Amino acid sequence: IFGGKQGISYYDPIGYEFPLIINNIQTPSGDLSINGTATAEIQSITNDRFFIDISSVNYNDRIENRYFRFRIPEISSDWSAPQNISSFEFNPQSSGNYSYEVQSIDSDFNYSKLLSIPFKAPHISPPKYLHESMFTCKAWVVLELSPDLSIACNGSCA
Repeated sequence: IFGGKQGISYYDPIGYEFPLIINNIQTPSGDLSINGTATAEIQSITNDRFFIDISSVNYNDRIENRYFRFRIPEISSDWSAPQNISSFEFNPQSSGNYSYEVQSIDSDFNYSKLLSIPFKAPHISPPKYLHESMFTCKAWVVLELSPDLSIACNGSCA
């Protein structure tokens, strides 16, 4: 409700939810074609960055008046600050199942339907040859075989 010299004006924004579509998801192994929605879980490993490009299907507003916010409920229930960029990136730091949630806000403060993109970052054990004890033992063997050094394995090598 707004008041002025010539009376009162009442503004009632159109309250509707509009959809979001996924344009592209880019992973280190390539682009994923999703046909607008995420129905399958996206696989990623920890520390692999991926990018999500979203479009808002709202023809009542200009593109520059559309804002987006996101959150990952498994990490934080708080939404990001709204931004007018529709591309997002995520780099999972630990293994687990996650949902990347995106929502758009138009200039009338209408919110889009919630778009939830499920993904999984499985725990991957390093190969046995990369195990710390292997490096230690190999280093001890190299040092032990060097004629100029008199260092012996102290029993920690298996």
